Amino acid sequence: VFATTANAGCPPDTFFIAGQDWGFPPMNPTAARATGHAYFRRALAHHLRHATMLRVDHVMGFERLWWIPHGAPPTAGTYVAYPADEHFAILSLESHRARSVVIGEDLGVVSSSMRRAMRRHHVIGSWVAQGALEDVPRRGDYDRPARRTVASLNTHDMPTFAGFAAGADIDDRVALGQIDADTGRRQHEERAALIEATKALVGADDLRGLLDGLVEQLGASAAAIVLVNLEDLWLEPRSQNVPGTSTERPNWRRPLAHGIETLDAIPGVSATMERLRAARRGARNGTS
Repeated sequence: VFATTANAGCPPDTFFIAGQDWGFPPMNPTAARATGHAYFRRALAHHLRHATMLRVDHVMGFERLWWIPHGAPPTAGTYVAYPADEHFAILSLESHRARSVVIGEDLGVVSSSMRRAMRRHHVIGSWVAQGALEDVPRRGDYDRPARRTVASLNTHDMPTFAGFAAGADIDDRVALGQIDADTGRRQHEERAALIEATKALVGADDLRGLLDGLVEQLGASAAAIVLVNLEDLWLEPRSQNVPGTSTERPNWRRPLAHGIETLDAIPGVSATMERLRAARRGARNGTS
């Protein structure tokens, strides 16, 4: 059921101007349908045996996926259509059997038909601060998370909060040859302006204050769920994952700087979590 002469990925965009090759074969929609989507059903059932909440990465893959022929760059790929209705039907059935909540990663380029399908099948969407905060320098504010979303500061494909504030992801893209030095300098200036404008918005003087202010605002929002990356609690500057890389970066192999048992002893961590708890309590009680 896999297309063994192509890799899945995504086309060029403003974030990855050369596109991305994810290094694994895409599923052949015709062959998968002939099996009754057995592989997909078994994959869902396997995860849902253990999970009360499941996140579907790149949910647009239900509708279309970028195929890259072996030996070709991501820019030479093409979109292949998938039977979205059938995927949603199976997802709905398996999640109902497991009594599990499903979240779709609907970030980036997402079609209006996908948004409608997610609403129809009660799949919760994603809201990420790093994207929403781009409005702050221009508007002095940003759109808060909607009710049926999981709100977070970042995702596994993005820099940590401290890394984002310092523009570590911009330096990485320059070092990897994804953007040139002039573009990197311009993006650093834009990022610095974004951070300063956001500090003014939340009334923060430093990075810890900025983190606390944003976490509190997310907690007070209408979002169904708020997630905070563990490493953001101690302002870790290094990313666990750099999309579009494999051997170039030690993705998913860097140990945490602190153990779970020592979290309470790290300055600021308990206070940040208490701010989030209080904000969520206020949001539930209608007092935020």
